Amino acid sequence: MHKSQKNANRVVDDSDIERTEEYEQFMAGLKAYHEKRGTDLVQEPELGRRKLDLLKLYKKILDLGGYDKVTEEKGAWRNLATSYKLTGNTTNAGFLLKTIYYKNLAAYEISTHWGKEPPPKEYLEDRSAAGGAIQTRNFEDYADPSDDSDEEKQPTPPPNLNSGRSLRQAPARRELYQPPITPARGTASRTTSNSNMQATNHTIKEGSPPSSIFFPSSREIMHPISVSTPANNPALFQQQRMVNGQFRNGYQAPERAIVRLGENHQGAHDFVRAFMGLKSGLPDEVAFGLARLVEYSDKHPSLIPSPNYPGLLELVIVKACAAKELETKVSGSSRDDFDDSMETKELHKELDLVANAMLILRNIVTDDLILNELVKDHRVQMFYEPLVSILSLPSRPCFFEIKNYALETLEYTAQYLVIGQDSLLLDILKRGIESDDRNELMRSLRALGTLGSAYESDAVNYLGQVPLKYFELCIPQLMLNDTELLLTCLDFLYNYTSVDGNLDKVLKSRQIIPLVEQCVRLLEHNTRLSEEHRALYRMAKPKQVNEIPAIPSEILTELISYPEPERATKWMRCCFEEDPEAEITQIALWQAYQSRFSEFSAHQNRPLLPAADFIKNVSVAFSRASAMVINQQGQSKFIIKGIRMRESPMAPNGTVYIPCKWRQPTPIPQPGGIAHPYRSCTTQCQNPRDLFDHILKTHLPQPPEPQQIAPINGDIQMGGAAVDPSLAAVVPTIIHYSCNWDRCGTYQYPNTTTNRQIILGHIKTHLPPSNPGAQQEDANNRTVVNTLVKNHYNAGFPGNVDPRVALSATLLLKNFSRNRTGKELLFGVRKEICEVAVLQDIGAPNDPLSHVGRDVRKYLMELLVDSDLNPNQKK
Repeated sequence: MHKSQKNANRVVDDSDIERTEEYEQFMAGLKAYHEKRGTDLVQEPELGRRKLDLLKLYKKILDLGGYDKVTEEKGAWRNLATSYKLTGNTTNAGFLLKTIYYKNLAAYEISTHWGKEPPPKEYLEDRSAAGGAIQTRNFEDYADPSDDSDEEKQPTPPPNLNSGRSLRQAPARRELYQPPITPARGTASRTTSNSNMQATNHTIKEGSPPSSIFFPSSREIMHPISVSTPANNPALFQQQRMVNGQFRNGYQAPERAIVRLGENHQGAHDFVRAFMGLKSGLPDEVAFGLARLVEYSDKHPSLIPSPNYPGLLELVIVKACAAKELETKVSGSSRDDFDDSMETKELHKELDLVANAMLILRNIVTDDLILNELVKDHRVQMFYEPLVSILSLPSRPCFFEIKNYALETLEYTAQYLVIGQDSLLLDILKRGIESDDRNELMRSLRALGTLGSAYESDAVNYLGQVPLKYFELCIPQLMLNDTELLLTCLDFLYNYTSVDGNLDKVLKSRQIIPLVEQCVRLLEHNTRLSEEHRALYRMAKPKQVNEIPAIPSEILTELISYPEPERATKWMRCCFEEDPEAEITQIALWQAYQSRFSEFSAHQNRPLLPAADFIKNVSVAFSRASAMVINQQGQSKFIIKGIRMRESPMAPNGTVYIPCKWRQPTPIPQPGGIAHPYRSCTTQCQNPRDLFDHILKTHLPQPPEPQQIAPINGDIQMGGAAVDPSLAAVVPTIIHYSCNWDRCGTYQYPNTTTNRQIILGHIKTHLPPSNPGAQQEDANNRTVVNTLVKNHYNAGFPGNVDPRVALSATLLLKNFSRNRTGKELLFGVRKEICEVAVLQDIGAPNDPLSHVGRDVRKYLMELLVDSDLNPNQKK
């Protein structure tokens, strides 16, 4: 059996563990500490199928004040366990988290953080985590009360007043009465007063025998006590006679409360009483004990198999095995005509007892820590007999509940059970696969798929004994839209094909081709095909600029205020930019700087930077530019390599100005006329909005107001003539608009437009976008040449949160690829597998199952590489 078969249907989340260098050093030190102490370390403990990072847990507990501080605070461990966002039944997650820390980190915390000597492992790691703080305990708290050794015990030390958990000391022993040997009656002079008796100081000697107390000597004078008689107290006796007369006349005095033996005594604990009731064998006590143990198994399941209550688990198992007698009772009631509505009172009681016993066993094994303890003690094998007894019962409605409990218990314990080759349990699970009940089918598949998988031995290879027909029964279930059923069937098929002998039989089956095709379809289970549009850009060559850009007045004013050489540095960055392929002569650079600032330098009486220092300062402004000398046609040429002129200047704060590339309006040529040459606008603007306002005001002004015209002798004469107002008409001025932006060929003569709004909308296409990212693309001279539509499958969007079906289908396909015949089958669907592998999305980062999506992509890529499934390959 392959190792991959172990726990194939469990998905354990290890995202909490960050395997950093600090984590590795901490775990190495913790491991060495446990080896020195002689205790076992669980390096990656599980809490609700989630592996915990011991370093994070250790730091978190120390931040809260340590183990003792967290333990003393009510509900602190439960709140910490809730922060892990566990799934499933987590009612005792707080105690489990406390146990993990108690077993692995408590002693390490006392030694390392607090610098104290921890208690011995017999009193710490080998005990349960139940109890309070560790460091404040004394020896009596750690001592085992059941340890009755014959060794001589030390005397009890005096009580510690600072400790709230120490016991009281035993009271001093007193002497019992020892009568003196004197005559029976003495003389009459033996009387004293009560006050003298009370004032008498009697001392008790220490170390006196336990069977003696103090008694006064006969020489002390004793005074008699007065007794009421009818003679000396007639009023008392008269009152008693009156009461007796009322009794005779029918008067009833109030009844006194009768004090019964054991009244107002709390008695044994409820759990202990349930345990004792189960041991008694009395029907009523057994029923009471099982009913109470069901509640305890749900809240505190660790009590049932605890060594503090020896034999309790065995008693519950024996009661569950009583299911054998149920079939006999049903058979004795005319089995063919038996109706569940005809259940007798005795049968109903027996069913309740077996159901409670089986429910207790089910609650125990659902806890991973308790199940691991049962496996270590080899007590899990005791579950085999009650499981077989219950699952062998006939399919009647009265047995459905207990059989469901038995199947669920078998689902958790199957991987640890060792059965015979001809075991009845195998036949029961095979019948469960043929069942029409969905719950029985799924639980039988899970149990059979993991039966004995915890042991790597051919002797427990039970899947090799399962015929191929049960494999084929699962294939039609893959057509259903039931995620839980799909996962169960795929896990069973994966475990079945992990056995080499079974894989050869499966690949020869007639249903293998439909199975492979369905697995490929399941790779897209619960996915959504979405589209992502991306622009493809082509890098254009930088535009050749032959002139240094004009500097706006606001930039020039700011540059003049800087001293040298800072002004020279900022001017270079303002008018030039880095380009490893460009160059400029040193003399041209110096002359451009000199012509720009020489006038202002004379007025401010601040000389310019010398030419030699100016050339050296180029490497300060541009780190990749350098001054060099090249030989060109036998002559030396002094150049600056690595910079080129900007098309538009850049302000010292990094703002790149946008040049206006509008050509001066060209008049529409008249017949036989000549168009005037154009010239470019030299305006520079800080942002697209300012540039658009500039174009509106300067190059596309508002049209003039409409003019009045009047007809005179059939001709149209412009306003100014005296005409009849009724004959006048208002005609708007018609203007033809054209786009004169750089080399734009749209709306040029004769294809001009008279609608100003159309031309304004067209001009906005020439302006750079307002967002910084788009401006950067425009600054990099990229041109959109095409739009790519990328399709991808998203398995992590809300609503479909379970990519585990795709993972199980991928693992099944990987099993097929281990065989040559399987590779040939996968070759026919190579294109579909490759498409899903490329387009599969891993989901959102905060998705709790995003790691499953990553595994799907990784395994599909491995499948394509290991199986050599090139989509362009020819067979």
